[in-house]
Amino acid sequence: SWLFLSGTAALFPEFSGSNAFKVGWKDHAKLTSPNAGWCEATAAGALKIRLCGPIWREGKLAHNYWLGSQKDREGATAWDIQLISRLALATTLIVSGILGYLLWLSEFKPFFSP
Repeated sequence: SWLFLSGTAALFPEFSGSNAFKVGWKDHAKLTSPNAGWCEATAAGALKIRLCGPIWREGKLAHNYWLGSQKDREGATAWDIQLISRLALATTLIVSGILGYLLWLSEFKPFFSP
């Protein structure tokens, strides 16, 4: 997901594809879930924002790490959520189109050949 999101972000002016690539690579391991780490770090980089921050559990500070560059603003706005949703949709459509084209080129042999 990190590579596809970064590549798609590079196609649109409202995102930073290079920053998405760098932050995704640098910060993905900060989250305990590898699936969430790659996506959230890449999203933070694409939008040039900082995500996560201090996390409190039962009144105690559990984690205090940030995804993204220190110079970027903290937190996401409603507009950021709309933008990242559009990026996720565009990435899904582009990757699906590429995979569909490759499947068409192979004449569906992997699925229908005896």
